Amino acid sequence: MQHPDHYIIERRGGLAGLKASGRIDGDAIDPDDRQLLETLLDSAEPLAADPGADRYTYVVTRKNALGSTTREIPESVMPPTLASVVTAEL
Repeated sequence: MQHPDHYIIERRGGLAGLKASGRIDGDAIDPDDRQLLETLLDSAEPLAADPGADRYTYVVTRKNALGSTTREIPESVMPPTLASVVTAEL
């Protein structure tokens, strides 16, 4: 049985620095947002950090039958629908 792609998203930074994370299956992501996320994960280009001390950075890990890929993605390029799956850990 094949395991579908899924993504583990951790949010870091912000004013309070609270840890936050979430998980979403690839099939549950809007196709346009998923394509953008795949492009960001597969890009060899470094992603510039956002200016400002209180911006979030998202650490996204894609897991599938081929293994896993992890990448830090600045808040400014993170698809909002994916950022919304993250919930704070109190």
